[in-house]
Amino acid sequence: MATGRLASSGAAHIYSGSRLELGLIETGGGPIGPDSRKVAFLETSSEPWTDKHKPSSVSEIVGNEGSVKRVFDWLRGWERGRKALLLHGPPGVGKTASVEAAARELGYIVLEMNASDVRTEERINELALPAASSRSFSGKRRLILFDEVDGIYGRSDSGGLKAILKIIDIGTVPVAMTANDPWSEDLRALRAKAEMVEFRRVPASEVAKRLRKICALEGLVADDSSILKLAEGCGGDVRSAIEDLQAASTAGKLDESASVRLGSRLRQERIFDTLRGIFNASSVDGALRSLDNSVEDYEDVFEWVYEYLPKAMRNEGDLVEALEYVAKADLVFRHVRRTNDWSRLPYFLKLFAAGAALSKSSAETTDLYYGEKPDRLKNRWRYFNARRRLESSSLALARELHCGARRAKVEVLPLYRLAARSKKGGALSRALEEAGVDLGS
Repeated sequence: MATGRLASSGAAHIYSGSRLELGLIETGGGPIGPDSRKVAFLETSSEPWTDKHKPSSVSEIVGNEGSVKRVFDWLRGWERGRKALLLHGPPGVGKTASVEAAARELGYIVLEMNASDVRTEERINELALPAASSRSFSGKRRLILFDEVDGIYGRSDSGGLKAILKIIDIGTVPVAMTANDPWSEDLRALRAKAEMVEFRRVPASEVAKRLRKICALEGLVADDSSILKLAEGCGGDVRSAIEDLQAASTAGKLDESASVRLGSRLRQERIFDTLRGIFNASSVDGALRSLDNSVEDYEDVFEWVYEYLPKAMRNEGDLVEALEYVAKADLVFRHVRRTNDWSRLPYFLKLFAAGAALSKSSAETTDLYYGEKPDRLKNRWRYFNARRRLESSSLALARELHCGARRAKVEVLPLYRLAARSKKGGALSRALEEAGVDLGS
């Protein structure tokens, strides 16, 4: 759920490499319109390098070669009625770029919609249904791309998921989707109608190769040490690495001291800019503006606020009052998730924003510095990884035994794991591993 993409107001982008449709102007690059991936610190050029050096073919995608090939093969072999494609993995690893590049190579026009912004069934139907039921102006084939579908349940959507499922069921055009985390229960129906393709964080060595190529194209003088520091600091996020490279370049050279700091610091500062804005707001509206301007998930910001309240509230009474607001916000959000009543989401946002912004008894400015990621966020990530491994192992075991995935997960897998760990379980352990079954706890 990307809260900072409100500015694009749900407008769909339609492009085919060089020709924009629906009366928009021609361009040599991607879609025209507000791009949430452009960040405020990029001031060294009027055009973000993430757009300027966007891959034009799948061979230019950095890392995840096997996953990129699956995307290309899926689109090349697509026929009516085939499942949709769901690309999942961390931000900036090439999910959207792979779909766009494959479409460009295979002659498809792409209708791209950010599902985090296009919230309602009516809006999605208005923009995507015509593309699913009619030919393009140029006669080229169409592909519909829903970006960040894991954000669709995290806002006050009205039938948004239902609308996407309907478009997939029509089956007249290929539908691709991207998600950072596709394992929510809310997305179960979507997963059932999609082929899953995982993208992983890109190794620093691969990121560094891409940065060197961009330096050559830009005529930028940079030593290998500085390039590698930027690549290592991006945490496998190629898009952020390119943004950092542009931010650290001045007068045709790479600022070595900036490259040392930028890699990890910029990503840390983005969430902390949001926290400072919330904690130092003088009104609920001010806190909400900081929240809306954030590129972070609402839930993630909530966890950061909860974790850093003791550092921001130096007065014990202030902290107690703030935590009461946060506790009420937590209850409201649990109710929202349980009942799927997203009309109550504004109460959740206002409660925890008010708790952070209005509980201070003094006007003293709060400054915060990066520390550890909140424990609850780290635990959530461990949970999702464990759940993903369990689902994958159950499916692999079900294929081998020709039984249902649920039976394999509940009845068979626990016994097999116990047997594999026994003294005589070596052969069974090797067989399970070869079948793709994770023997972890």
